Amino acid sequence: MFIGEPNPGDTIAGFPQIGYAHLMPRTLGYHYVKSGYGLWLPGDDRGSWSQAWDEQIGFTEPHTLNPGDPVRQRMAKERMKHEPVRLDAAMIDAIVGAIDRCASSS
Repeated sequence: MFIGEPNPGDTIAGFPQIGYAHLMPRTLGYHYVKSGYGLWLPGDDRGSWSQAWDEQIGFTEPHTLNPGDPVRQRMAKERMKHEPVRLDAAMIDAIVGAIDRCASSS
């Protein structure tokens, strides 16, 4: 990282630095992770990060990986508004198109 105004010829990751652009170098890539609705609920065997309160079984600590809990998972399934959603080919194409448009304009 440069301190102050860069010198002519200074680069970061091979990109020339102009003015204060070195404080926010060019985007090199994106990493997109998304699960579908209802595919990773509180209480899942893989653990979950969900902060939850239930009058019957209590509170789970926020910002902590909580272990699997079959009772909490059953209760979460019962509260779902509709069936679980997995991304199909059309949904994936729509997401890829949106990301591509954003990447092209950045």
